[in-house]
Amino acid sequence: MAILAGLALIASNVMVLAKTDWAALRKDAGDGGRMCHALSPLFPLSNILLALLVVIGDSSIKRLTGPFGFLKPWAVRGLYQIFVALHAESACIEADAQTQVVHFVAVVALAAVGGLYFISGLLCLKRVKQAIDARQGRQVQRQQGREPPWMNKGRTHQGKARGARGEHALH
Repeated sequence: MAILAGLALIASNVMVLAKTDWAALRKDAGDGGRMCHALSPLFPLSNILLALLVVIGDSSIKRLTGPFGFLKPWAVRGLYQIFVALHAESACIEADAQTQVVHFVAVVALAAVGGLYFISGLLCLKRVKQAIDARQGRQVQRQQGREPPWMNKGRTHQGKARGARGEHALH
């Protein structure tokens, strides 16, 4: 869902850039007047870059997501998606009605998905931490040449004690 919302946000901002009157922007920048209007293409460009990172972060392609490891935890990913949605909504973009509807739906969807990721991430943090700690404990035990107690399948203390007393397993 976040990928679709990110792609919709990219599409709405591309539509805004496609309908921008570049001659009027150059004229305003040259006159020194309405500098905010002259910088208005920066908002759609930044929205496109931020939404592209949302799409990359939510994809499962290891080559693409590798450099963006900070987006792996769900809580962080959710906060980032909420930030992108708020950034896109705060940019006052002048567009036609159809583009505004696509933009609004993309922003609301991205904020909703970000909220779900954030809440899910907060609820799962304890379980994730326990799983990471258990995995690291197993790796340390493997490196030290010891097996964890739960891996002693079929071997008990009684079996070891019999062998220590000199009794054979065949008796």
